[in-house]
Amino acid sequence: MTQPDPGLPRYPAAMVNITNRCNLRCRHCFVYREGNPNRPAEEMETATMVKKLAELQQRHGIMAMLWMGGEPLLRPDVLREGVKIFQQNNITTNGTQVPAANPVMMRPISRPLASCAVPIT
Repeated sequence: MTQPDPGLPRYPAAMVNITNRCNLRCRHCFVYREGNPNRPAEEMETATMVKKLAELQQRHGIMAMLWMGGEPLLRPDVLREGVKIFQQNNITTNGTQVPAANPVMMRPISRPLASCAVPIT
């Protein structure tokens, strides 16, 4: 990792919604609420997203990333590459796609996760 630009603000942690797709329709979730301007079909390409996140990490010195969605484990392509960029990684998931529930969904990633949060509703 390179040193962040000294003229720009430093952010030790950040969060990113990597998808608006989800395999559930939880009542509390913003994804399916009326007025959500994001459309699940309009996702950024994996390479573009990973490149942009790497640029932001370098520019602002981001050390920890919170991966969110929709259901972020529906984008294992982004997670596999994205976790390599940050020293600490946390995923907020509904728990239905974790490897124990669906071992095919996510192959091992290069860096261990600091946490995997599953909300209870």
